[in-house]
Amino acid sequence: MRWHQRVLWPARLGVSVRVSLLGRKHFVMDYSVESQEGERLVRGTTVQVMYDYSAGASKRLPDDVRDRIVGFEGRFGRSGRWEGVPGGGGNGPWRDV
Repeated sequence: MRWHQRVLWPARLGVSVRVSLLGRKHFVMDYSVESQEGERLVRGTTVQVMYDYSAGASKRLPDDVRDRIVGFEGRFGRSGRWEGVPGGGGNGPWRDV
């Protein structure tokens, strides 16, 4: 989490999220918070790991989970990095939430 500016009450904020990397056993999510004027306030990243609690180890992302991420986010390259939405539509790599 990186704070670029203070966020003061009662600010109205725009919050966006995307999956920026899709690995075999994990995916990376990026978060952005901006002011109504479009100023960057906060950025953050988390890593989500598929985990098998009975085996006590990470496991491969199920195909249905991978397919849903790709269906929502668009293309990922061989390195797992986000490449874009098919047809070039959407609002770039960010999804407003």
